[in-house]
Amino acid sequence: MTLIKTFLAAVAIAAGLTAGVMGAGVANAVPPGYPAGDEPPPGAPAKPPQPRWSPDTPVVWEQLGYRWGIWINGSFLPLH
Repeated sequence: MTLIKTFLAAVAIAAGLTAGVMGAGVANAVPPGYPAGDEPPPGAPAKPPQPRWSPDTPVVWEQLGYRWGIWINGSFLPLH
């Protein structure tokens, strides 16, 4: 029984490490459910830093309003 528990623990750790390695290359990708935003034009203002109050939402460019912002619950919040 101890051998089975040890084996299952080792498989769980290996699966976690494999998932971490596979996901490491998509760190800058937009998470699922968030619009990717538009490509900023050459004269656009500099991209603002990530808001501390929303660390998991990507900062994207919105061409319609010519501004940077984040998407939260389907609404665009500009970062001024």
